[in-house]
Amino acid sequence: GPVEAHTGGALIQSNLSLDFRTMKYEGRTSLTADEAPKDWTGPQPQAIFGLKGQIGAGTSREVDAATLANILTTRAVTRELARLEAQEADLRERAFFARRLKFEREQAERARKAAEEARLAEEAKKAEEARLIEEARKKAEAEEAARKAAEAAENQKILDELAIQRQIADEAHKAAEKEVLDGVNLLINGGSTGQATPAP
Repeated sequence: GPVEAHTGGALIQSNLSLDFRTMKYEGRTSLTADEAPKDWTGPQPQAIFGLKGQIGAGTSREVDAATLANILTTRAVTRELARLEAQEADLRERAFFARRLKFEREQAERARKAAEEARLAEEAKKAEEARLIEEARKKAEAEEAARKAAEAAENQKILDELAIQRQIADEAHKAAEKEVLDGVNLLINGGSTGQATPAP
């Protein structure tokens, strides 16, 4: 009759028959896993071993492990798929980080260029301000020089006018002195002759 036993997480079922007339025997043993592997949806993993023969003669053995082989193949394929998915996830993650690093580098380069452009613009602005200040200074100096020249010309004009007036006054004074002297001489000369000369 069938014999069952549990060992190593598997159910063992065996039976054996013997024909006493022919002395032929036939046996069958099945090994069935108590629990299916994770994510397994088919029948329980099983392997069947069979024996046929005759006492005193040869024995043939049969092994039916198709279900077990399918399970092992499926497990291997599942593991390979998981490995490939892990590799793809790793590649996607690396690509993501590479894109992020490239983006950050581009951002840093754009920030550096913007800072450089701002610095150059600031330097150009300062240079333009310095140029305008220098032009204003030169213009102020030119205006000051023109004002001083105009003031000097005005002073010279006044001095020239004063010199002319002084010269005119001196000439008038000399003429008056000469007229007085002439009058005095005329009086002196006129007095000697007994004639009176009106004073100027």
